[in-house]
Amino acid sequence: MRCKAKILLWSFIFVCLFASLPDFAQAYTGKLQIPPAGDKQMITLDDGSTLVGRITNIGESEIRFETDMGEMAIQIAKIKEIKELPASSIKGGKYWFPNPNRTRLFWGPTARTLQKGDGYLFDLWIFFPGIAYGITDNIMVT
Repeated sequence: MRCKAKILLWSFIFVCLFASLPDFAQAYTGKLQIPPAGDKQMITLDDGSTLVGRITNIGESEIRFETDMGEMAIQIAKIKEIKELPASSIKGGKYWFPNPNRTRLFWGPTARTLQKGDGYLFDLWIFFPGIAYGITDNIMVT
């Protein structure tokens, strides 16, 4: 019994030590580019926060990023992802994320179809799982 307690204790210590190690940051390896005037970008930082605006200047270790609140310097090593935002997702100067339930109501599908190749799984009241798949841009199977 004493041996099991030691194994459990050391296992716990091992898990705590290695689970708490920070991720070692790596510089962003994607393409950094200044977008055309009027286009927006969304930057996701390594801490999970997101910024919407546009890159105005690219330096060796940092970029200048212009948002509605002004321009700021962001270290390239802290950037996790950069996405170009379509003009349709900007409404009234603000970013609107895509509607995750565009093709569903509370418990059934709407008349709006999925794009070809898109699909999702859903679960209705735990007992009724389902699937939806876009065969073409105008035909969807639910």
